[in-house]
Amino acid sequence: TEDGVSLVKKFLSTEVGLDTTAFNYADGSGVSSYNLVSVSIEIDLLKYIYEHKNLYNLFLECLPAGGIDLREDSFSESAKGKVFAKPGSITGVSSLAGYVKSRDNEVYAFSIIMSGFVKSSLIYQNIQNKIVELIVNFSRNKLTG
Repeated sequence: TEDGVSLVKKFLSTEVGLDTTAFNYADGSGVSSYNLVSVSIEIDLLKYIYEHKNLYNLFLECLPAGGIDLREDSFSESAKGKVFAKPGSITGVSSLAGYVKSRDNEVYAFSIIMSGFVKSSLIYQNIQNKIVELIVNFSRNKLTG
């Protein structure tokens, strides 16, 4: 409803500090072609959630886990339990956003949005999965990396 959208925008503006003119939130369904967001807005929101541990822990429970209930067959064994993300797609758009733990167990927020294609979104989902796998296998430690 309009009231719900208004409340969400108010929270995102006053609590999270997002510029609500930088995105368009038409409804909560997630499938409206009028919902428009950038990866930087999504990252800012994911960082806010991460910095508020109670919210982060609750949010993490709501996200599908890579290799378990998120694109089950698309991630390697090493990604199981390390990717927590929400996929999204509408015609010509495929996205994946959430958190990933690296080889060193560092948590990274990520957002990938691919748009403007006419072929199957599966191609782009596979690319997104490969990007996430690179983060899973990333290490700052030169001895393990």
